[in-house]
Amino acid sequence: MLSVADADRDATMMTMGELRSGVDVLLEVLATERVLHIFGNPGTTELPLIGALAGEDRFHYVLALHESVAAGMADGYAQATGRPSFLNVHTATGLGNAMGNLSNSRATGSPIVVTAGQQDRRHLLAEPFLSGNLTGMAAGLVKWAHEVHRTADLGPVLRRAFHDAASPPTGPVFVSIPMDVLQDEGEFAVPAASRIERRAVPAALADLASAILAAPRARPRLTRCGPVRFPRTPSRCAPTWPGSTPCSSSARAGS
Repeated sequence: MLSVADADRDATMMTMGELRSGVDVLLEVLATERVLHIFGNPGTTELPLIGALAGEDRFHYVLALHESVAAGMADGYAQATGRPSFLNVHTATGLGNAMGNLSNSRATGSPIVVTAGQQDRRHLLAEPFLSGNLTGMAAGLVKWAHEVHRTADLGPVLRRAFHDAASPPTGPVFVSIPMDVLQDEGEFAVPAASRIERRAVPAALADLASAILAAPRARPRLTRCGPVRFPRTPSRCAPTWPGSTPCSSSARAGS
């Protein structure tokens, strides 16, 4: 019978050969993190997500007319359910509009995964309109802020975001996702959700004990010497026994 860890590892390996887009990775992570509602106010950088949600019945998109309202709803939902909520805003302007309520979320420890659409990576050198240092903007209000630079990193980054938001002390985290990351297609793996046992006695204590007992036993080598006298009197060594190591010549010489 497979353990939970083995099952999760196998499930992860099964996803590695499948062709999928970045938005497919995002939706799979949301589904397996038990997200039912997406709060937000979308813009052009969120079009891949909105297009994918059009054919989805696993999620309910809660549209707000202003990002501060969306952030407030996500905060209340997280506090009511005790689970991380998911908030999606649009570029630097949308994040700026949400920051007032995110400061409340930081103060109350509300677990929220906040994402913002960043402009296409290929355009960032030209500093396109509404782009910016999104992680720098959010850093003071969240536990962790990160921008995804490779589509292959999207799954692991989102898993960490949900894990960090729910880990004590709980609070909001932020992920900046460039638009083209959601559009990229490839064999992108979706790692299993992290499961951390927080009880005082680890759940895997029996496994750890078994591993220790199964490991090859090393024969300890013991050295027992008397005090070293200076300057010319050699040390007196106690008698040795099988498996022990006699004093070194340097110890007997008083060095």
